[in-house]
Amino acid sequence: MTCPLDSQFFNFPIPSFPMRVLLFSTLQLFLFSTAFAQNGYQIRAKLNGLSYDTLWFGRSFGKRAVAEFPATRQPDGWYEFKNDSLKPDGLYAIVYKRAAKAKYQYVPCWLPAGNRQFSLETSIDGPFAAPKITGSPENELFYQYLRDAERPIDRRDSLAFEWRDRWDAESLQLWAAAEDSVRAVQDRFIQKNPASLAANYIKMTRLPAPPLVGKTPSEQAANRWAWFRKNYFANADPAAPALFSSPLGIEFMDYFVFKLPPPEPDSMKSAIRQVLALLEKNPDHFKYYFNYIVNSYGSMSKYRGDEVFYWLIKEWIEKDKAPWTKPE
Repeated sequence: MTCPLDSQFFNFPIPSFPMRVLLFSTLQLFLFSTAFAQNGYQIRAKLNGLSYDTLWFGRSFGKRAVAEFPATRQPDGWYEFKNDSLKPDGLYAIVYKRAAKAKYQYVPCWLPAGNRQFSLETSIDGPFAAPKITGSPENELFYQYLRDAERPIDRRDSLAFEWRDRWDAESLQLWAAAEDSVRAVQDRFIQKNPASLAANYIKMTRLPAPPLVGKTPSEQAANRWAWFRKNYFANADPAAPALFSSPLGIEFMDYFVFKLPPPEPDSMKSAIRQVLALLEKNPDHFKYYFNYIVNSYGSMSKYRGDEVFYWLIKEWIEKDKAPWTKPE
């Protein structure tokens, strides 16, 4: 039996019942795959050197990871995260735990639109050194940047503390040169990959370049600090959710709070006031970073950090500006 409409326009018979079921199932699978590609994700991960049987797909907030969806190790050593529920585009985390009492640690993972099925193999001892990523250009680029920037950033941070200890012209010049090296890595990446998600994030956390002016190292440092206070956050809003989605954002904040100010309490306090004022627009960011600053200065034995710690207690906690804390 044929349908007049079929005969007139398409000239083929209506499929039999089993065939209709097959076609309907195929259509369902197609629609599911389309929705999956747009909303969900399917990620295969392998972390060499990991002794645990479980990984988690989650997100990062500041320097901590939030584990959400678990995956158990398969016989071939791989873990698979698969979910067809809506996940916004952005930066996520593949979370692992290295020891029984250790905090959660993780490797970053971009989840871009239209590119949600890929594999990632790396090592927990050096995740950015030689990763094998298949099917995700965005994650390849991001890991490339993290690998290229790791040593320049470590050297810059080391020289920042050396300047604080020596307070002379040579250490200041070495520190400024190390900052130039970090900027060079950032600028090369942005120029080569301008449309990438990683480039957009790096633009936000790119270290601005101050002039080095003044007759003495102390004068140069003071002018440099004054310039940074005016220009450091020109491209980054600390209250924006994206800034806290990666350790790069917190490292950008930390550089302003802990490394740029001259090593004396008044300068360190001014940096803290400025950052906390910017964070007031986002209570979650404010609470996280305030606790982080208090804990950091509470354990700081150099540069009169104990004075800053007691100032934080008196100025913020005792005056109930941080109501989730207790004075004791």
